[in-house]
Amino acid sequence: MRSLPTELWEQIFSHLECPMPIDNWWYYGSQYDVSSLKDLASLSLACRTFQHIAQKFMYRTILAEAFSQEDSKVRDENKRLLARSMVQNPRLAAHARNVCLDSLRNGEDVECESLLRRADVGEREKRWLKMAMMKETKIGWNGRLLALMRNLQVVDVAVYRDAFDIAGMLSGRSDVEKIVQTIADLRETMRFTYSRRLEEEQLLRAIPTPFTDETLSDNALPHLKELRIRHRDSESGSISIADIEAVLLHPGLERLYLLGFDWTSFSLRKTRWPLHPNPAIRILDLRECFIDATGLRDVLTRFRNLHTLHILFGDSRRDDPSFDTDREQFDLEVDLSAMGAVLREHGQSLVSFELHTTGYSSYSSTDGQVDSLKEMTSLRHLKIAECDFTGHRNRWENDGVLALEDALPAGLETLYLHYDDRWFGPCSPDRGLFVMLGRTLRSGRFSELKEIKVERYLNDSTKELEPEIEGWEVRMTEAHFRMGVSSSGCMRLLIELTPVDD
Repeated sequence: MRSLPTELWEQIFSHLECPMPIDNWWYYGSQYDVSSLKDLASLSLACRTFQHIAQKFMYRTILAEAFSQEDSKVRDENKRLLARSMVQNPRLAAHARNVCLDSLRNGEDVECESLLRRADVGEREKRWLKMAMMKETKIGWNGRLLALMRNLQVVDVAVYRDAFDIAGMLSGRSDVEKIVQTIADLRETMRFTYSRRLEEEQLLRAIPTPFTDETLSDNALPHLKELRIRHRDSESGSISIADIEAVLLHPGLERLYLLGFDWTSFSLRKTRWPLHPNPAIRILDLRECFIDATGLRDVLTRFRNLHTLHILFGDSRRDDPSFDTDREQFDLEVDLSAMGAVLREHGQSLVSFELHTTGYSSYSSTDGQVDSLKEMTSLRHLKIAECDFTGHRNRWENDGVLALEDALPAGLETLYLHYDDRWFGPCSPDRGLFVMLGRTLRSGRFSELKEIKVERYLNDSTKELEPEIEGWEVRMTEAHFRMGVSSSGCMRLLIELTPVDD
């Protein structure tokens, strides 16, 4: 019997590689399905050829976060074994393309650290390994693992107080890395001195901020394209964008996903490189984050080629100033009118935009509304709550409300209206919604519009709705929405409108 070629076996084994889906990326971590890893591990025991092929796919996507619910001793041992395997067999580390790491600092392993010091890696990786093994550094085993995997394309990492150091590793710039490593050296030096009480901001100001012309091949993690950073602890406020500003500089990074960060004018006061744009970043997704008009302007001027921007505000747990004493004197103000003006001025390249303020408005209030986005001629996909967009609309308050058809860009292809329980009572059938949508569709201004979705409260009265809009098919389904780190989500009525085929 003739044996199958290795290429065919590789194609078969590739179907067992663990996926890292982008849907609900903020909710995964320990929710990842790693069952196929067991199949690959079993196949690797069959013969030496299978072991060689299976290892390629076992190490291509490493989901350490998926094992974070295991016993802490088992989890720590798994990480040490992983690092040890990569040092002893550098080919395994070279296979890694995608990695998901938790935010826990692990204990010491003298034997493994001895191996790491002798690791056959480049000078830059050696510096990071040295930094990761310092007592005062906060990157621990995550830093050790990242330093070993040079070919990574997607990094998903949960952070807490290690955000600044991890960001330095992921900056892709040797000059920025040296600044972070210098600070780590200072921490180690000052560990038992009075100067240890100096805040990191003072250290940052004391160090120059050089920028050199670098080619991508010179950078650490030169193949990095996608980065997901999650502040998993929703009970401990949010992390300043200044803490991870270094990652915004990576010259090859295209997609950035952040959970639990503060991108307001307060945090921007602490940034070091506000005038250094990054034209590579095309997608920015902010979940359970805070941003104001100043922060939005910073985003759109830093990332001049941005085509997708999603903003979902956090709730009161993310806005707890007790975890940042400086922030206690800062009152966050979400002025939607000012944000709308910024969008119209700087958001001309956006193709997809989402704004959802319900998390913030559950404990505070926004001012104004975004108003017309007709000037954003590139915009094709829009997701927003109607009251945040055109104003508060109900049977008692209609004065000064902008008509929907006067606010949408002509080239829009999909529209999604979030539900907002501030202005729509849960018992109201909201029949006026269909009058508004019918008027918008009959205006004849939106020839490219292919889909409208509207999210509404789910109860018996909304189930009884039987809307009709000429030329459009209307479907109503029950759907599960807004799973989060600390929430299992809720049920809503989803109303979907699509044009009827001629």
